[in-house]
Amino acid sequence: DSFDYVLLEGAALNEYSDTKELVKYSDKVISVFSADASLKQLDRDSIQYFKSLGKKFGGAVLNRVDTKDFKL
Repeated sequence: DSFDYVLLEGAALNEYSDTKELVKYSDKVISVFSADASLKQLDRDSIQYFKSLGKKFGGAVLNRVDTKDFKL
């Protein structure tokens, strides 16, 4: 009742399974991907996991985007 949003940060899903333990305590899960890294098989496995969350998956954030790569 005191907060609009409470954000929990979890360790990288590819490296630690602890983050999956936090999912049961959350309403939504948002993933963060780096624009300067290429997708590997572990990343693809994590994406499949996010898809399995259904409506609990709240989308993704792409960070480290270089504005010179924008095509406006």
